[in-house]
Amino acid sequence: MLAHAAPEHRTLGFVPASHRWMVALCAGLRRSGIGFSDAVLADGALRVTLLPGSRTELVAVIRPRRSGVQGVASTRFFTLGFDGARKLGVRERTALARLVLVLGRLEYAVPAQLAGHAAIVRRSSVPERDLCRLFPFVNVERSRGARDNHVEVLVRATRACNQACPFCSAPDHAEPDEEALRACFTAVARLLPDVSLVVTGGEPALRPHFIDEVAHALSLPGIGSVQVQTNAVPFAKKHDPARLPADPGLGFFVSLHSLDSERYDRCTGTRGQVEQAVEGIRRLLAAGHAVTLNVVASSLNLDHLEDLARRLPGTFPGPNRPRLHFSTLMCPERSPEAATLLVRYPELVPVIECAARAAVEGGTEVESLQASTHASLPSCVVPAPLRAGRQRPELDPGETGYGLEATPWVKAPRCAGCSEDAHCLGVPRAYAEQFGLDDLQPVTG
Repeated sequence: MLAHAAPEHRTLGFVPASHRWMVALCAGLRRSGIGFSDAVLADGALRVTLLPGSRTELVAVIRPRRSGVQGVASTRFFTLGFDGARKLGVRERTALARLVLVLGRLEYAVPAQLAGHAAIVRRSSVPERDLCRLFPFVNVERSRGARDNHVEVLVRATRACNQACPFCSAPDHAEPDEEALRACFTAVARLLPDVSLVVTGGEPALRPHFIDEVAHALSLPGIGSVQVQTNAVPFAKKHDPARLPADPGLGFFVSLHSLDSERYDRCTGTRGQVEQAVEGIRRLLAAGHAVTLNVVASSLNLDHLEDLARRLPGTFPGPNRPRLHFSTLMCPERSPEAATLLVRYPELVPVIECAARAAVEGGTEVESLQASTHASLPSCVVPAPLRAGRQRPELDPGETGYGLEATPWVKAPRCAGCSEDAHCLGVPRAYAEQFGLDDLQPVTG
């Protein structure tokens, strides 16, 4: 449950009964006079934010000693370090020393493995920041459409997956248990009402109680809509999609990078799953659900995209047709193989344009080439007719920069004069390193 802790500290918390030691630890920190804001247990570590609001704010990281991780101090069972590389001042060293004393007094009540998830955080004036601090497996994306703003809350329900796509962009988080996931959904409804909740992974449909969890999310009054990101394979046999209501607020965003078995295997790092994926999609459609097929364009499927588009009506006949969505490679550092699959945009765009035209001719609706936030093409390389319906991301500090700066996305210096600059990420760093930035030209209209 989402709970309010001591009112005088204006805190929010998620503390299961098995983790009540977190409440005692935070009370001990307050009594010791340590200034702190957050205590978050996730991914096998306890992170405590010390000296909040000061120029010396420090995130202390507590891990089991048996993990073998080195730190700056230790108790009988735990090692204490801190995030980042910095020289500690007197205030920071004092705060860490007090934390060690408090932890040493209470450590016999603390689980040796630091497993599970719990959090007590000081409430701020930014709801999405509070949500992401409470639940580190959550990310919030804001974007602007032609008519309104859009907020998506992406909940990474599991790291497990039945596929191994070489371009996977999913971050790595420990899997929340059912109690934590339901508490997260409740927090989304309370802190950010009417947003779009995206349940993703890994493959979220691998969770044993997946259907019930999605149904719970749909039942919460504060949830505007629910999208499930999946490869649809679990819906061939494992789950019956008819158990979920054909709700206008529920949709499925299904990865389908090829209809050819050999290509599908290369794109997903699997063998023989394409028939299960197709069957899963057919069952989703037969149950009345809205389905969008997400095709990540790369060198693995570039010469297959038009064929895929033309085959969709015959593969998925019937009154409930899927929509088609094209994504581009994001090339996160954790997926180094993705950079080897990049296609230069002047070569990629005409192929996608032909595939989109073929899809429309066959009666398949195609979403804008800029319908994604982070997996979209920059406006300057997209023909104007295919920009309609685009979602322009609200950029986070440090996401993009000009030239080859140390940012995940980069833009050319001349992009500063582009009418799209304030909402354009540019290109992934790996793209810029491979092809340069000459493909980016300012849009003036």
